[in-house]
Amino acid sequence: ALRARAIAHLAPPGWTVCDVGTGTGILAKEVARLGLRVIAVDHSPRMLEAARSSLESEGYAVEAAGSAVELRLGEAQALPLADGEVNAALAHMVLHYVPQPAEALREMARVVKPGGVVVVVDFVRHEAEWMREELGVLWLGFPADEIVRWLGDAGLEAIRVEHFASPSPARDLPGTFLASARKPA
Repeated sequence: ALRARAIAHLAPPGWTVCDVGTGTGILAKEVARLGLRVIAVDHSPRMLEAARSSLESEGYAVEAAGSAVELRLGEAQALPLADGEVNAALAHMVLHYVPQPAEALREMARVVKPGGVVVVVDFVRHEAEWMREELGVLWLGFPADEIVRWLGDAGLEAIRVEHFASPSPARDLPGTFLASARKPA
């Protein structure tokens, strides 16, 4: 449900979206289904190969002429895209793995065209230390005011942040936020 809400913040069909930290390409596939072109970026060649396999198994032409999805190897803090190359940039559950999350948000703002959108979904600040050990997260979430400041520092405006309770009380899972902002036209 959170993914669908994030996508709804993105764009009309025809836009190009950068899926930062695509992993196995699950979100890239969902975005492509909406008629959006996707540039899926990940720092792991293994994850990009898994994304390629998953996308191709469902009939998506990856990196062919006119393809819905293009895969690129790169880091969130140094996206392999030109300035203003995409209409929107999305990072779903990525920032808590990034050494410099504020820099990743600046990069997302850099690659978005004027009038474009940046959307981020991640954990709110929490104390679930088990996530460092079991999942390798670098950050235990983020307070909303920090995300708002980073998005503003990246030159974005119309910043909105929504909070969501933990999806599972059975496991010590933290709540999440959905933040969106627009690059001035």
